[in-house]
Amino acid sequence: MRRTNHRNLVNVGILSGRIPLISLVQFIAVAEHLNFRHAAKALGISQSSVSARVKALEDNLGVLLFERHARGVRLT
Repeated sequence: MRRTNHRNLVNVGILSGRIPLISLVQFIAVAEHLNFRHAAKALGISQSSVSARVKALEDNLGVLLFERHARGVRLT
């Protein structure tokens, strides 16, 4: 499991606008609901779309944003 190193966020250009706004919106929805399915329903989109977008955000940042469990997620 990857550990979150928040100091690295500056190094990947999060402040330079390279992170799509929709990725942040979907990340926040998952963080609020602590569940991909519930976040997707609240946003009116598919769960797979939210999952893929959050995974891409994690890959882009190089950090794990959520610990995934059978019944939901937990912020790292």
